[in-house]
Amino acid sequence: MKEALKKLNKKFKEQELQRLANEREGLIHALENLKEDYLKINDLQKFVLIAENVFKLSFYKDDEVIEVVKSFGLLKYTPNVFINNTDFFQALDGYQEQVEYLYPYELVWGFYERYSSSVIKEKIALDLKIDLSDVGRKVNRQINNLNFPPILRDVIDDLKKLADLLKTEIPNYKMPLSDTNPLTSVMHIINYAHKNELYNLYHFLIDFNRELNFIDVDEGDFKFEFYALLEILYRTKGQLNNSEKAKANYYNERQFRVAHVNRNILS
Repeated sequence: MKEALKKLNKKFKEQELQRLANEREGLIHALENLKEDYLKINDLQKFVLIAENVFKLSFYKDDEVIEVVKSFGLLKYTPNVFINNTDFFQALDGYQEQVEYLYPYELVWGFYERYSSSVIKEKIALDLKIDLSDVGRKVNRQINNLNFPPILRDVIDDLKKLADLLKTEIPNYKMPLSDTNPLTSVMHIINYAHKNELYNLYHFLIDFNRELNFIDVDEGDFKFEFYALLEILYRTKGQLNNSEKAKANYYNERQFRVAHVNRNILS
């Protein structure tokens, strides 16, 4: 079964790398084409205008992409979390050779994209000096105002419908969207992406292994391996907090890794 999954993973990796290579130039031009409008609007409008394009470019770390992104004033935080897509999949290849459980790349990549989207939005906000939590609170106070833009009300309604659907169809899926303060919830999801999308990834992966019954699933063993996956997935590497000082309070490496997953992902 593991060899069959390796073949599927290889096929998925090749398809994604080809897609990313094909899209690169178009993504650069799409962002550059926003520059004229970008220079005329306020910071929050800038955030809304470029967030999706910058997210899509965050899977490329070459000099040209980084310079284009920096030309939009994203200098300190955003470029530092860009990744090289080839390196990412090479790291996954090495990972799957070392682990006991099964990790389908398509599942990992799907959640990684959603996690990355939130991380990039958080970093753009930091570069533009936008307090997303404050924005969420202000919008929540305005929702019941008659002057609240209908298009934004529609977006909020669609988010609530999506959250309800996910709760019904996928009970374990974590999307903490408040009925009373939906925008605050969205901003919280952006600021704590690892506690949402990586939480969801953990549960989907462990359920995948349990359902296949490839080997008996010991949750401690799985958490030990999942920590090594986090070393690949984390956009902000400091989140690992794996210094000798941080490990000093734990009996061994396994206890440290399990505690990290429990605290940073599952709590």
